[in-house]
Amino acid sequence: MSDNEDNVEITLRPLVWMGDSRKNIREFPEDVQKSVGYALQLVQAGETPMEAKPLKVLEVVSTKSSNATIPIPTERFTLLR
Repeated sequence: MSDNEDNVEITLRPLVWMGDSRKNIREFPEDVQKSVGYALQLVQAGETPMEAKPLKVLEVVSTKSSNATIPIPTERFTLLR
């Protein structure tokens, strides 16, 4: 078996940093940075980290523009139907 057969290439999804989130993570202790970095890499590879929990998000879409989508965390709110 050659080296090429042993390695599986996984395409990672792009990671987009919002605001100063990247700077904030760099201020965490090194072990936390490594843990967060590994979890983000798993997500980029299409996996779910064991430490992940579902986040309730309400997506608001503007009718004025097809490009305006705003995710809003809703853990503190109860959605009425």
